[in-house]
Amino acid sequence: MIKKTALILIFLLIASSAAFADEEILRHTITLDVLSTGISMFIMAYFYDYTVNNIVFLSALQYEYQLTYRLSAAARFNIKYIRYSGEMLSLSGEGHFRFYPSASAFYVSGMLGYAYFGLTDYGNYNFFVFGPRLGWRIDFGKNKPGGFIMEPSLGYTAAIGERRFVPDVSNLDYDSTFLIRNYLVGGFQVSLGMGWRF
Repeated sequence: MIKKTALILIFLLIASSAAFADEEILRHTITLDVLSTGISMFIMAYFYDYTVNNIVFLSALQYEYQLTYRLSAAARFNIKYIRYSGEMLSLSGEGHFRFYPSASAFYVSGMLGYAYFGLTDYGNYNFFVFGPRLGWRIDFGKNKPGGFIMEPSLGYTAAIGERRFVPDVSNLDYDSTFLIRNYLVGGFQVSLGMGWRF
């Protein structure tokens, strides 16, 4: 019964996209998370008043391929690096699957991926990451879709790792513990992507 239901849903998604088959589909979209980049620049400017040895860099680059008008697949690479009384680094590679109910504007997506986390004096750790995301693709094409786009989105990333991979952060202060558990590896994620659709 479950297999039949899944097959029916897949058929309906493909059929709903077929209604637009006579129009050209813009297949490629590349975006950079400018919100994280902006936050990095602000924090670096703030830290610069104290010492030039402190560095913060946060950003994400994403490539999306439009399968149909309503379905797409995307690959996303995230980097978060902080050097402040030690070094913290998080890298992740993610695969996203998007569904556009309104055919390329509002979307919902699911994500699966792998995250690496390194912390000075605590070692290197590995996590399986997954989570949902809601977003909106704003296409600034005047006469036809394509060109410059903006993508605000909100999501949640859950991080799972074997106990032997999870860092013991009990000796760190509250702010560092919160940062590790809820930002550098997982937690709520707010993004503002800017890029090009073609």
